[in-house]
Amino acid sequence: MYMNDNARDGASTETILSTANAGRLDALWLLKTGGAIAAQPAIVNGTIYVGSWDGYEYSVNEASGTVNWKTFLGQTITCNTTQGVTSSAEVVNGVVYVGGGDSYWYALNASNGNILWKVFTGDNSPTGGHYNWSSPLISNGYAYIGVASLGDCPLVQGQVLKVSLSTHQVVATTNLVPNGQIGAGVWTSPTLDVATNTIYVTTGTIQNAAQIYAQAIVAIDANTMAIKGSWQVPVSQVVPDSDWGTSPILFTDSTNRQLVGAINKNGILYAFLRSNLAAGPVWQRQIAIGGGCPQCDEGSVSNLTFANGVLYAAGAATIINGYGYPGSVRALNPANGNSIWEHGDLGSVMPGLTYDDGLIFAGTGRSLEVLDAATGTRLYSMNTWGPLYGPAAVSNGIIVFGSTTGYLYAISVPITPLAPPDPNCPANWICQDLVSPSPAGSETTSGGTWVISADGPGVVGSTDQVRFISQNVRDDMQITANLTALSGGTSAAQVGLMVRGNMNPKSPAYAIVAQPGGTVAVMYRWAYTSSMQTLATLSSANLPLYVEIQRIGDRFQAATSTDGSTYTLVPGTTVQLNLAARILAGVTASSGANGTLASATVSAVAISSTLTLPNSAPSASPCPTGWSCADVGNPVTVGNQSLSGNTWTISGAGTAFGVNNFDQFHYVWQPLSGDGTTTIHIVSQTNTNASAQAGVMLRQGTDPSTTFYAIFVTPGDGIEVFYRDTPGANAQTQASTTGTAPAYVGIGRSGTTFTAYTSNDGTTWTPITGSSVTLSNLSGSLLAGAAVTSAVAGTSSTVTADTLSSAAASFIITTVALPPPSSRLPR
Repeated sequence: MYMNDNARDGASTETILSTANAGRLDALWLLKTGGAIAAQPAIVNGTIYVGSWDGYEYSVNEASGTVNWKTFLGQTITCNTTQGVTSSAEVVNGVVYVGGGDSYWYALNASNGNILWKVFTGDNSPTGGHYNWSSPLISNGYAYIGVASLGDCPLVQGQVLKVSLSTHQVVATTNLVPNGQIGAGVWTSPTLDVATNTIYVTTGTIQNAAQIYAQAIVAIDANTMAIKGSWQVPVSQVVPDSDWGTSPILFTDSTNRQLVGAINKNGILYAFLRSNLAAGPVWQRQIAIGGGCPQCDEGSVSNLTFANGVLYAAGAATIINGYGYPGSVRALNPANGNSIWEHGDLGSVMPGLTYDDGLIFAGTGRSLEVLDAATGTRLYSMNTWGPLYGPAAVSNGIIVFGSTTGYLYAISVPITPLAPPDPNCPANWICQDLVSPSPAGSETTSGGTWVISADGPGVVGSTDQVRFISQNVRDDMQITANLTALSGGTSAAQVGLMVRGNMNPKSPAYAIVAQPGGTVAVMYRWAYTSSMQTLATLSSANLPLYVEIQRIGDRFQAATSTDGSTYTLVPGTTVQLNLAARILAGVTASSGANGTLASATVSAVAISSTLTLPNSAPSASPCPTGWSCADVGNPVTVGNQSLSGNTWTISGAGTAFGVNNFDQFHYVWQPLSGDGTTTIHIVSQTNTNASAQAGVMLRQGTDPSTTFYAIFVTPGDGIEVFYRDTPGANAQTQASTTGTAPAYVGIGRSGTTFTAYTSNDGTTWTPITGSSVTLSNLSGSLLAGAAVTSAVAGTSSTVTADTLSSAAASFIITTVALPPPSSRLPR
């Protein structure tokens, strides 16, 4: 059933998987349905039961992924969307109980999918609005069903229905707002404390102050369906659309206090005594930055998990040790909510968490990751093709989960023999062929030089076939090598460096390889079975050539060097990959085709956990005296700058600033140690995209995720003000006004307070309403200057700017006094 049991603790008792073998997990099979899968699979006796937004409930063989049957249970079309089955099934005594995609709640024959009976739960027409989000709760011959709307268009009356499994009738109803009113929808799932026969539900939208059970956690007597107690989120903690995003979970602490908890979309996890909700939380903990849009990295809708005396919680954007992440998983002390460990993620964690034998399974963005429940270390990650909404289920050593792309995935630990020892393999390395080419690869070593004989098409397409000499590495690392020679094989032969999740030939991977003719390519595969994508290609890169791959957190990048000492980034090769903490890193070689061998010579292969950051690719023109110039974020197209008289010409490519945590642009700057102004006159701007940006920025450093404050002119989005106050967090839009080039824009700094200005003549400056903000993490000596980005990865936007004064620069950084405080409006 949904989240494992009536307590919704999400904890499996199976012991086939463990921290010892989780790193060897691999894809078993996948099945495509006709719509998104947002339900958690239920697995009984080797059979999976799961719903899809195509409207069908599926029965699937767990071992093979073949469909036994599928039964259409309807769809709801409203709120500009079409959804089928989101409710997770509960399987009891050969009957599948599940909320349909239509107006009914169903009982199906588990063996053939035939509909045994159904119960009306509410009109799902565009004017009715009802939808079965809630998963069933079965106890003592009754089903308890939460009632809510698909969205807020329209809202419906929140209810909990009690249905007799023998008469197939609704025998009692708890109305959470009075008849004739709307609100307090139960789009989460009911939880049951069997000791006290008490149901707990969390509710949604409030419509008026008298609705005391809306945006609340409510206790209901399972026999009489009378409300026993409740607690409503206080107004001071409410966010827009402040629904409770998770089902209640029952747990205890070390003193055996009987607790119930849930997370609101405000990002706060509240814990209560089950016997006295009205007394308020015994503790509360901020899990995520609050907001009503979990798919936009706000709040939390991820159900909690409780196992072995530890409470596990997850959600969207958050801050961990001063660094921002789009999502997180935390292990908490159930007595007080204090962290045992905290794990930052590349994406918002929307599905509920699943526990099994020392492992936590979390859907983060479009990846399922497996964490060590004791430390939070990522042991395995499987990237998919779309965001994950439903929790994973574990049975028979197989993990099953769905994606919004409609795929149902199964992963397990494969029974595969280890590679036979290779007596010629360099000491402390593993030498192995991927996909067993014929003839097999081999190698000889002499000192620090390796001569590799390799067959296969190479790192290409969806399946790699190469000779791979690797080590197990973990966390931040860099691997370097001198590619000395490549001969034989075909024109597609390769030699280079590669990191990958595991030895599955379809595994996510990142590689830099040289080919005959002086070509070097950087490629990556972000998900199992996806094709290898080329990030960048260098021509005239003749051997010998030093190459490097670096991993910094979940960021991978490639660089080259002519001397093995000073490395330069290959433009456009910085990507984020959600791989396990421990991966394989090594040397790859191939002939470009099956049945023929190539010979590759490699030397000075080294792996280190001490990183030396490569230089950015240099601009075509030199940086003017007194200025610093560089690309930030390693865009595909290298930016440039030139100064002629009083006129600058600056070009830059990369992604637009806005709600993201990784910046890409070209930057020209000087240091600004204290209070002052930074201003520029944008005369012209290439319209590569409506969101192309040119303006001034104050920045803590050149790391692409650091803190900043900026004002930009755009071709189509007006004049915009952005900031990031926490490294790694998403950038925020602070203010905007109308305008295009030509335009005067500037920033005034007073301590850690920043204000954006515009001017008609470069002399009289007017603050932009709402642009002032105090940024505590943007302090001390800053970089201040001009930033340009095209908002198009492979195309540069070119900007010209003239002077504001008789200075020799097109923009000036001074320490003049700011306008009086009364002209700087607070945020």
